[in-house]
Amino acid sequence: MLDDKAQSFVNDLKGFYKHMLKNSLVPFDKPVDRTDFLLRLRSDILSRTYQPSSPREYIIFNKINYVARIVPTFTLRDYCLYFYCIKKLEPILCQDRIEGTFGGWRLPNTIKNIEELETEGMIDYIDVPYLPYSSLSILEWIKNWKAFSKLTFLKTQHFFNGSSCVIIFDIANFYDNIKLDILERKLRLKCEQPPLNRVIDLLLYFLRYWNKPFEGYVPKNVGLPQEETGDCSRLLANFYLQQYDAFMFNICAKYGAEYLRYADDMMIFAHDEAIAKHIMFEASKELHKLGLNINAGKVKILDELEFAEYEAFDILNLLGEPNIADIERAVDLFLLKKQDVNKSFHEERILKRLITLLAKIDVSTIDTEKRETLLKYLLSEENLINSSEWYLTNLLKITSQIGWEHIFLEKLDSLIQLVDFNSFHYQLKHFYDKNKIDYNKHMLEEEINKRKIRVSL
Repeated sequence: MLDDKAQSFVNDLKGFYKHMLKNSLVPFDKPVDRTDFLLRLRSDILSRTYQPSSPREYIIFNKINYVARIVPTFTLRDYCLYFYCIKKLEPILCQDRIEGTFGGWRLPNTIKNIEELETEGMIDYIDVPYLPYSSLSILEWIKNWKAFSKLTFLKTQHFFNGSSCVIIFDIANFYDNIKLDILERKLRLKCEQPPLNRVIDLLLYFLRYWNKPFEGYVPKNVGLPQEETGDCSRLLANFYLQQYDAFMFNICAKYGAEYLRYADDMMIFAHDEAIAKHIMFEASKELHKLGLNINAGKVKILDELEFAEYEAFDILNLLGEPNIADIERAVDLFLLKKQDVNKSFHEERILKRLITLLAKIDVSTIDTEKRETLLKYLLSEENLINSSEWYLTNLLKITSQIGWEHIFLEKLDSLIQLVDFNSFHYQLKHFYDKNKIDYNKHMLEEEINKRKIRVSL
């Protein structure tokens, strides 16, 4: 019979334990008894004998333009420890949200995967720029992105008057540059309870020593892991920016401008370009205090027409609650935009939404030439190597309707030895297994092994 505190510890972690065991891209070894496992972890925490292990693997994603996003996959023990710390600190991390910012939503009490949410009719499409495969709060990622997108559109209706502009920018290598001493100081200032200070001790110990294979025994001073769930580090990163958010909200109010942020993607809406530029200048100074910098290469200064074109509002409005006619019109607009090589727009977002919607309709009703042109983009290497197992499954549904499934599967097979990012191989393995597709398991596992990040001695 467990005492109340031990039972509470097990209850807090058992859902997370089950989720990670089932959903990690890198399979775990044969699981042990869950209650015994969690009680041993609790005992090590209380006796101060817990030690972070080396990550089991590093998954390499294509962030953008073939730039790698490296995601560690921790042992189940370390995942549970990290989750436990964040769950305990959640009241501190999630308070003081600034209007117009998205990223600090709470961890869910019930963890569900995409398929469960889809079956229950809780999602109609997904076009979030980055959705971690093993997220604990997929529905909240989607809800927050939709709210951010809706607010973005509404701001354009309010602000643009001929001389207005919007500046779009983000933080360069945000997670990698978060300073742990600043994070610790912010946490301590918010913490008034001694037990929570001990949780902060444990959290910082984990954050400083999880990456020993590459940093040795020297404690890390900078950087949060972009871990597989995306949620634990998300909450810390959002908390890190709260004072900056307050600064941005106030300076924008001073100049009659508005500030929006989703994760590290930010927008400044202003009635005058000079004001917008001045606010971004002040933003760069405020971020510097946190050891952060604006990604200069990705700054966009846009007027009303340029912003609407970049965000592709015309296409997105057609794909809100679409019928066949709306989808066909959206495809027309997408293909038209693709013909203009001088204009950039959120192509990946449009493709993601189209994949979700096309999987639910009879695609054979779409004009043959139009459909085949679109499929070339859907089955392009760039799109496929960035697709999760869920998107690949939807692409299988689409291509199977018109007899293109063999073309789709052959294209996937052809990429196995060409693509550098092992995230593609892990996602592909899950896709093949889930859909009971025959494939060369030995060859795929061999390619995964070739792409492991290895420690140099």
